[in-house]
Amino acid sequence: MTGKKHIYWRLGADLGANSLGWAAIELDAPTDGKPIGILAAGSRIFSDGRDPKSGASLAVDRRDARAMRRRRDRFQQRQRALLKYLVADGLFPEDESERKALAALDPYALRARALDEALSLHELGRALFHLNQRRGFKSNRKADRKADDDAGKIAIGVDRAREAMAENGARTYGEWLHQRRASATDANAIPPVRTRLRPESGEDAKGDGYDFYPGRDLLEEEFAAIWEAQAAHHPDVLTDDVYERLFEIVFYQRPLKAPQIGMCTLIAGDRRLPKAHPLFQRRRLLEELNALMIVRPGEVAQRLTREERDTLFLKLKDRNKVSFESLRKTLKLDPDARFNKESENRTELKGDEVAAVIGSKTRFGNRWVHLSIEEQWAVIERLGDVESDAQDDAFRSWLAERYALTPEQTRAVTNAPLPQGYGRFGETATRKLIDALRDGEKDGRVLVYSEAVTAAGLGHHSDRRTGEVFEDEEGRPQLPYYGVALERHIMPGTGDPSDSDEMRVGRLTNPTVHIGLNQLRRIVNRLIRAYGPPAEIAIELARELKLTDEDKKRINKENNSNRLDAEKRSEKLLAIGKPDTGANRALLKLWEELNPANVLDRRCIYSGVQISIDMLFSAAVEVDHILPFTATLDDSNGNKIVCTREANREKRKRSPYEAWGHSARWEEIAARAAQLPRNKRWRFEPDAMEKFKDDGGFLARHLVDTQYLARLSREYLATLYPDKGEGTGHIWVSPGRLTEMVRRKLGLNDLLPDHNFGGGADGGARHR
Repeated sequence: MTGKKHIYWRLGADLGANSLGWAAIELDAPTDGKPIGILAAGSRIFSDGRDPKSGASLAVDRRDARAMRRRRDRFQQRQRALLKYLVADGLFPEDESERKALAALDPYALRARALDEALSLHELGRALFHLNQRRGFKSNRKADRKADDDAGKIAIGVDRAREAMAENGARTYGEWLHQRRASATDANAIPPVRTRLRPESGEDAKGDGYDFYPGRDLLEEEFAAIWEAQAAHHPDVLTDDVYERLFEIVFYQRPLKAPQIGMCTLIAGDRRLPKAHPLFQRRRLLEELNALMIVRPGEVAQRLTREERDTLFLKLKDRNKVSFESLRKTLKLDPDARFNKESENRTELKGDEVAAVIGSKTRFGNRWVHLSIEEQWAVIERLGDVESDAQDDAFRSWLAERYALTPEQTRAVTNAPLPQGYGRFGETATRKLIDALRDGEKDGRVLVYSEAVTAAGLGHHSDRRTGEVFEDEEGRPQLPYYGVALERHIMPGTGDPSDSDEMRVGRLTNPTVHIGLNQLRRIVNRLIRAYGPPAEIAIELARELKLTDEDKKRINKENNSNRLDAEKRSEKLLAIGKPDTGANRALLKLWEELNPANVLDRRCIYSGVQISIDMLFSAAVEVDHILPFTATLDDSNGNKIVCTREANREKRKRSPYEAWGHSARWEEIAARAAQLPRNKRWRFEPDAMEKFKDDGGFLARHLVDTQYLARLSREYLATLYPDKGEGTGHIWVSPGRLTEMVRRKLGLNDLLPDHNFGGGADGGARHR
C-alpha cells in the first residue's frame, strides 16, 4: 500500500467466522461524501479457533490435555512424596530392588488382612502405597449443587458401593474388593476392581450408571481402620505424627481456584455482583417488569404504571417464574390484551430465582423475605464458599444455631441450586439502578433501563467512551488491542506489565470473536498507516460470528422447525395442484398467519373478507407491506400480510392506522390483527410509524445488529472517533440481510450458487 495524504475514505468490512473481506472506498468529502473510487480491497482467511466437526473451541482440547498432564504430574508428585516418607519412617525398604519385589504381593489381600492380623512394616507400607494409587472420588459441594449429571451418576455409584459392602459385611472398601476377587471360581472369572459404566433400565434409570464407585471417605475410613489395627503391633513406628503426615500426603486436595470477576460496566473499579446476590435478582426483576408494556388490539402500547408494576413485583418476588396468562389475570386485563415480551416461544416471566429456592417451604420459608439484604447475602455467600463435607457440616450447624432450622431444612439449604456467573454491574451501580427503577416515573409510567441509568446519575447506558485517543509512534490514530478498549467486557488479566497484552489485560472467552477482532485490528491499522483514519466505517457481521452458542442453538432449532413447516407446505401445494416454489410456500405461510388456529376463518385483516386457498393463488389476493415499503424499506416477512386486492388499493402507501384508524372499521381490523404473530401485531398500533422512526428507522430496526459482538465491534471501532457527539455517527453495523436484499432487488442472485436463490421472505411473490 502506498501512503496518501488528505484522503477521505470509507472502510467497508465483512467480518465472518473465519474470514474478513474489506474495501477502502475514496470519498469526495469527509461528511456525507460520495464514492469516487476504490483505493484498495482484499480479504483475509483465518481459523475460527473451533473444531470443524463439533464447533467446540480448540482451547477445550488443549485445556483437557493440560488438565490430564497436571493431574498426572500431581499424582507423581504425591507418589514420590509418599515413597520418600514411607522409606524414612521404615515402612518401605531403602533398596529399590527390594521395593520392586513388594509389587508381587497382592495389595487387596494385604488391605483385608491388615484389619485382623499383624503385617510387617513393609507389607503395611505396600497396602498404604496402594491406597494412594486410587484414592476415590471426593464430592465437591459447589459441583453437586449444579445438578451435574456425571456427579449424579458418581453419587449413585458411591451409594451402590456402600450398599454392597453392607450386604457382604465388609468393614472397608479394600476388604470388599478382596472378597469379590476371592469368590471367583477360576482366574478368568475374577471381577474387575475398577469402576465401569453399565447400561441401566427401568423407571429409576438415570442413563448409563456405574456398577460401583468409591468415595474419598471410603478410602479415608479404610486408611484410619488399617492404621488403628496395625498401630497396636508397631507402636514405636506408627505414631500420631507419622499418621498425620502420611494421611495428608495421600488425601490432600487443593481447594478450587477462585474465578476472576469482571468489572462493572457503569462504574470503573467496582467488581460485578454474582447472579445469586439478592441485589442482582431485585435489579433484574425490576428491569424486566419496567420494560413490560400492555398491548391492546389497535391501541398504543402502554408502559406499566407504578401501581401495576408493584402488583406484579409482589407476585414475582418469591417465585421462580410466572406465566404471562397469570400476570394478565393479576392485573385484571382483557383476554385480548398482551404483554410486549409475550410470544409463542416465551410464555413465562422469570421471577426472583434465589428467593424462590432459598425461601421455599423446605428451606427458610417465609423467614427469608424478612431478612435484610445483608443477612440474605451472608447466607448465600457462606453457602457459595462450602466446598467440602467438613465445611458443609459447619455451615449447617451455623444455620441451625442462627436461624433455628431443622436438620432437614439445613440439608435442603446446602443442596440449593443457585444461579451461576456474574451480572454486568457492581454493588454501587446496582443499588442506584434499583432506586431509579423502583421510584422513578415519567408521565405516570415506570422508567425503563436506559432512562434509569440517566436518572441514577450513571451517564449514558451504552456510550462508555472516555475520549482517549490511541495513537501509533507517528501520531496517527490506531486501534489498540481490543482488551484495552473493551476492558469492561472481558475477564481481567494478570496486570503484570511483563506479560503480553492478552495475559496482562485479559481476553474474551469466545475464540471466534477474539480472533475476529484481532484480525479487524490488523486490517484497520494497516489501512490507517496508508490512508489515514477512515471518515466512515460500515461493517457487516456474519451470523456465525455475532451469535452466542445459545443463540445458535435456538436459531438452529427454529430453522429446523421452519424446514418441517416448509415441507408440510410443499405437500399442501402438491395436493392442491400448485407449483412447489419458494414464492408459493411464502404465500401459503402468510395465509396461515391470518388465523393459525382456524383454517376456516382466515380473513383479510383490512376488509374482513374470507380468503380461501383458491382465492390465495388468484389475482384477487395480494401481498401487502403493513408499514409502507417506501417509508420503511422493510421487506421482511414481519412486515407482510396477504389481503384482498381492493383493500390493498384502498390502503395505498399508508400504515393500517393511517388508513382506517379514525373510521368505524378500525375496531374490527384491530381485533383481526390481534391473531397475527407478535412481530406483526405492533405494526397495527396507532403510533407504529412513530415507533419505527424513534427506533432509528430501517437501519436501526432491521439492519443494525443488536447482538453482543455487533455492539463490541461498534464500541471498539469508536475508539478511532473519541468525540461522544459524533463518534458513533461514523460507524454503522449491519447483518448480512442488507447485502442480500440489495442483491435480490438488483437481480444478482442468478450469479450465486443455488442455495442463495430467492433469499427474500416472499421469494418474489407479487406485492405492492
